[in-house]
Amino acid sequence: ALARAENGVTLEPAVIDPGKSGWKSFAMRMWSLTENGDPASMHALNAYQERIGGMSADELDAAMDAVEGISFPDPEAGKRLMAMFCRQMCGKAPARLLERARNRMENGRFTMTWNLREALTKVAATSPRDAVVWMDEVIAKGAFDHSGANRYSPMWLDFEKALVCGLIPG
Repeated sequence: ALARAENGVTLEPAVIDPGKSGWKSFAMRMWSLTENGDPASMHALNAYQERIGGMSADELDAAMDAVEGISFPDPEAGKRLMAMFCRQMCGKAPARLLERARNRMENGRFTMTWNLREALTKVAATSPRDAVVWMDEVIAKGAFDHSGANRYSPMWLDFEKALVCGLIPG
């Protein structure tokens, strides 16, 4: 899917506009570029990542909502795209990322865990009460499996560490 100029030089793949082609096409193209691994594809992949990096928190939120409802031929494409959205949301609006995660649990597990610990640390540093309330609520909802011989799950301990790191002044 590399374009060729009139002089026969290979051009890098064009970046798909998700507003016109949809997030499914965008994600599948990104995934194929990752799989290609050639320099032109990697350069184009950077353009896709820059496109996501330039999105506002509102745009990221809307895109995450849209992508959650898409069935991908290769689920890894959707997971990678959501991971990029979450990474950007963590940097731009960490409290919003935590809010998204609050109600996204299945069988006591977050359906999205990318960057949540980092977001919790950031929120704890700026809004300690909000971070503690969030942690208490997700524990009460059963976000961390604490059955069996161990009282605490490794995931629970990771989140507690993230919370404490944010609460301790740097």
